[in-house]
Amino acid sequence: MGLLNKFRKEGHKKELEKEVVHHLMALLNTKQTFGAWQKGLGMKTYCSSKSRSDVIAEIIDDVKYNIEAFEKRIKLIDIQVIDSKSIFNLRLQINCYLGGKFHSFYIGFRQSPNPIQVEVEV
Repeated sequence: MGLLNKFRKEGHKKELEKEVVHHLMALLNTKQTFGAWQKGLGMKTYCSSKSRSDVIAEIIDDVKYNIEAFEKRIKLIDIQVIDSKSIFNLRLQINCYLGGKFHSFYIGFRQSPNPIQVEVEV
């Protein structure tokens, strides 16, 4: 994604933060083996008889793997689970360094056409 930004005209280039967020959205909305040529790219399917905490641990592991393997501009510090009122929604806070500065990203998993949404903390 960063490569494409180099070819944009001045004044039309995306800020690093916005570019990374768009890449994370695309990356985490990709299902493994659904057209992805890169082995391990994207998220698995989490339909199983495991407990909610086991599934959450698997999701966190997949998010960590995808960030570390496919988004090298982020230096991951940690991922925390944010409490949710609904058991069908999951919200994670990703603390990291981006461009040498501390950032927090929020990732929400919910039932919708695009199940993963990445937001940047303001």
